[in-house]
Amino acid sequence: MHAARRLAVVGATLAGCNQVFGLDPTSPIDAPPPPPPPVGFVQVDANEDFSDSVDVEMSAPLQVGDTLVACAYADGPDSVAVTDTQHNMFTQIVGPAMYGPGGNVYLFAAYATKAGSDTVTLAGTNGLDLILFVHEFVNVGAFQAGSSQHGTDQSTDGMTSGAIAAAPATMLFGCGISQESMAGTNFATLSTFDSNITEYRIVSQAGSDAATATSTGFPADWTMLGAVFR
Repeated sequence: MHAARRLAVVGATLAGCNQVFGLDPTSPIDAPPPPPPPVGFVQVDANEDFSDSVDVEMSAPLQVGDTLVACAYADGPDSVAVTDTQHNMFTQIVGPAMYGPGGNVYLFAAYATKAGSDTVTLAGTNGLDLILFVHEFVNVGAFQAGSSQHGTDQSTDGMTSGAIAAAPATMLFGCGISQESMAGTNFATLSTFDSNITEYRIVSQAGSDAATATSTGFPADWTMLGAVFR
């Protein structure tokens, strides 16, 4: 048999086997799955009240599956709770972290179980100063416990959450409470409500990382919290 004809017969035989076994000869085998969509920022709202609770009404309706990240400050040592009108389950992932003579800072997170309007509430018991930041992010599959630090360093990026293990393409979120501050290097500012700072950055390489900011107010006392979302 002519060599070219033998090759044609072999090719036809292989194509027939592919059809029998349901294989597509034009598709790569064991192709890697596509990367997950990147974490994205949607919205943020904040409020302060000098009472037993403070409410934050979200400006836009929530989307199902999005993640709410709440940074809370309470001027007192008492325990606090974060709830919302959609009855989402908030998990405390950082805190209490000391700020000032008697205040504490916390990070909470929850998944939105349904779409629609939402009001988030921070409740305390001492009736003093309460501040609540609420952020909505898309494409967050998981969140983990973070870290916090308290200090007085006013150098650039001197406010730091301390070491956090991070992986590429994850989101590093930071919340800093101080007299006045600005976002850390390469962090995007989310809110500067009441001269505080919330921020985020997409991590580029694996290893130890930290949420940072720069304190510019007086007194220099600050508390910085950070957590990774993926």
